Amino acid sequence: MASSLALTEPAARKIKSWHLLRLLVAGAAAAAAAWVGGFVWFLYSASREVPPPPHVDAIVVLTGGPDRVEVALRLLASTPSSS
Repeated sequence: MASSLALTEPAARKIKSWHLLRLLVAGAAAAAAAWVGGFVWFLYSASREVPPPPHVDAIVVLTGGPDRVEVALRLLASTPSSS
Protein backbone atom coordinates (compact mmCIF):
# COMPACT_ATOMS: atom_id res chain seq x y z
CA MET A 1 0.00 0.00 0.00
CA ALA A 2 2.86 2.38 0.73
CA SER A 3 4.27 1.77 -2.72
CA SER A 4 1.06 3.01 -4.30
CA LEU A 5 1.47 6.41 -2.59
CA ALA A 6 4.97 6.97 -3.95
CA LEU A 7 5.27 9.25 -6.95
CA THR A 8 6.58 7.88 -10.15
CA GLU A 9 9.80 9.32 -11.51
CA PRO A 10 8.20 11.44 -14.29
CA ALA A 11 5.66 12.86 -11.85
CA ALA A 12 8.41 13.74 -9.36
CA ARG A 13 10.43 15.41 -12.15
CA LYS A 14 7.34 17.41 -13.18
CA ILE A 15 6.85 18.62 -9.60
CA LYS A 16 10.53 19.65 -9.36
CA SER A 17 10.34 21.58 -12.61
CA TRP A 18 7.15 23.28 -11.40
CA HIS A 19 8.93 24.39 -8.21
CA LEU A 20 11.87 25.67 -10.25
CA LEU A 21 9.52 27.65 -12.47
CA ARG A 22 7.78 29.14 -9.44
CA LEU A 23 11.17 30.09 -7.97
CA LEU A 24 12.24 31.78 -11.21
CA VAL A 25 8.96 33.70 -11.45
CA ALA A 26 9.27 34.81 -7.83
CA GLY A 27 12.85 35.95 -8.43
CA ALA A 28 11.82 37.90 -11.52
CA ALA A 29 8.96 39.50 -9.60
CA ALA A 30 11.32 40.48 -6.78
CA ALA A 31 13.79 41.98 -9.25
CA ALA A 32 11.01 43.92 -10.97
CA ALA A 33 9.72 45.19 -7.62
CA ALA A 34 13.23 46.30 -6.65
CA TRP A 35 13.64 48.10 -9.99
CA VAL A 36 10.30 49.88 -9.63
CA GLY A 37 11.12 50.80 -6.05
CA GLY A 38 14.46 52.22 -7.11
CA PHE A 39 12.79 54.23 -9.86
CA VAL A 40 10.23 55.64 -7.40
CA TRP A 41 13.06 56.54 -5.01
CA PHE A 42 14.92 58.26 -7.87
CA LEU A 43 11.83 60.28 -8.81
CA TYR A 44 11.34 61.30 -5.18
CA SER A 45 14.96 62.35 -4.69
CA ALA A 46 15.15 64.14 -8.05
CA SER A 47 12.03 66.20 -7.35
CA ARG A 48 13.25 67.56 -4.01
CA GLU A 49 14.81 71.00 -4.04
CA VAL A 50 18.26 71.03 -2.56
CA PRO A 51 19.24 74.28 -0.86
CA PRO A 52 22.43 75.88 -2.17
CA PRO A 53 25.53 75.46 -0.05
CA PRO A 54 26.01 78.28 2.48
CA HIS A 55 29.50 79.18 1.25
CA VAL A 56 31.67 78.31 -1.70
CA ASP A 57 35.32 79.09 -2.24
CA ALA A 58 35.41 78.46 -5.96
CA ILE A 59 33.43 77.31 -8.95
CA VAL A 60 35.02 74.95 -11.44
CA VAL A 61 33.98 75.42 -15.06
CA LEU A 62 35.10 72.51 -17.21
CA THR A 63 32.91 72.76 -20.29
CA GLY A 64 30.08 74.87 -21.58
CA GLY A 65 29.13 77.59 -23.96
CA PRO A 66 31.18 80.63 -24.95
CA ASP A 67 29.96 82.62 -21.93
CA ARG A 68 30.72 79.90 -19.37
CA VAL A 69 33.32 81.97 -17.50
CA GLU A 70 30.98 84.95 -17.09
CA VAL A 71 28.18 82.68 -15.88
CA ALA A 72 30.52 81.06 -13.37
CA LEU A 73 31.69 84.44 -12.08
CA ARG A 74 28.08 85.62 -11.67
CA LEU A 75 27.24 82.41 -9.83
CA LEU A 76 30.25 82.83 -7.54
CA ALA A 77 29.30 86.46 -6.86
CA SER A 78 25.71 85.49 -6.00
CA THR A 79 26.72 83.04 -3.27
CA PRO A 80 27.09 84.42 0.25
CA SER A 81 30.64 84.79 1.48
CA SER A 82 31.91 84.02 4.95
CA SER A 83 33.95 87.22 5.32
